[in-house]
Order: sequence, then C-alpha cells, then structure tokens
Amino acid sequence: MFVMRFFESYDSVWQILDIRDRGFDAFSSFIAGLIFLIIQLQRKPQQRKILICGAATTVLLFTITQAIVNAGNKQSSLPNLNFSTPQGSSVNLHHVASQNVTIVNLWASWCGPCRREMPVFSQAEERFPEVEFIMLNQREPAATVNQFLAQMHLTFNYVLLDTQGDVATMMGAHGLPMTLFYDKHGNMVSSHFGEVSPASLQAAIEELIEN
Repeated sequence: MFVMRFFESYDSVWQILDIRDRGFDAFSSFIAGLIFLIIQLQRKPQQRKILICGAATTVLLFTITQAIVNAGNKQSSLPNLNFSTPQGSSVNLHHVASQNVTIVNLWASWCGPCRREMPVFSQAEERFPEVEFIMLNQREPAATVNQFLAQMHLTFNYVLLDTQGDVATMMGAHGLPMTLFYDKHGNMVSSHFGEVSPASLQAAIEELIEN
C-alpha cells in the first residue's frame, strides 16, 4: 500500500488521510466502490438498474479519461524553450535536463498551494541531487520572484521566469500549481495538478529513477 511504503514521509495521521497521496490506490478504491454498490443494491433494490448503470458509466468515464491522460503524457516531451533567471541569464530547458530525470513545477508567488509545496521541492532537491528541478514561475517579474524566495528562505538550482505562461498554455494548465515529470530521455511520464505532498513527490521521483 502507498502509505505503508512511504510512511516515513508523513508527519501526522492527517497527512496519511490526504487524498493527494494515493493512500487509497486504484484497486482499493475499486473494492470500496464495489462494496458501496452492493450495500446500495441491498438497501434500494428498486433502483437496481439506475445504480448499476451509474456505476458502469463512472468506470467507463474514468477509464477513458485515464487513457487520454496517459496517451498525452507519452506523446509529450520537454519543451525546447529558453527562459530567463531572475538574475537575467538565459537557460534552455533541454540543456538543464541533459539526460537526467527532470521535474518542472509551474508556480506563482500569489498561489497558496504553490507557497505550501515550495519547501517540499526544496527538500527533495537536496535529497535527490541526481534529479533536475526546474521551478518555472508563471507571469511574474523577477523582483517579485526574488522577494518571495528571500522571504521564504528558499534556494533552488534553477528558478526560471515564464513571463508569458508559454509552458502552461502548451500543457493546457488552467490553474496552479502543476508539476511535470520527465524521464532521462526528456519524455513526460506523468503530471500532477494541484499541491503535491512529500510522499507523492518521493514516489514519483523514485519511479522515474528506477525506470
């Protein structure tokens, strides 16, 4: 089970119950859903057809959605784009990756979930020096980014400015934060929309490193 594997990453019981961490994996969710369906069928036999049709529709939509997401991930590659650092230097994403596992985080200082997860990425960068972390700020000026990082006492190897939101547009991101996971060949393996927890990030990194 996911929680048992990454138990050391949790600070409290509340973090274990955090749905971001996949504490209830797909199989467990299926079993729970099946039990719920059986109970509802026993309680409301007159609604048998409606319940069964609803459950089948949910499973079908989930399967189709996952297939579309997975297909999109397999076809996506790290953008060959240049971005400036807050200090004014130009950095190419492909050059940073350089056949290493790469994680790109789309964030902004005004985004609450972004602010909460930034220390998580900072700790992960220290723990996994073989992984390249690119903190790609969205549509904010250098002064704002520098002030935010100073206030949070955070440092990263690569903080870049996507002043036009190019990567967010390419990925169809309609909100922040969003994290993109790339393998050693620059192919996107997965993506995560919303705040990422220490356990979820650790799991994704270890899977990328092993493959």
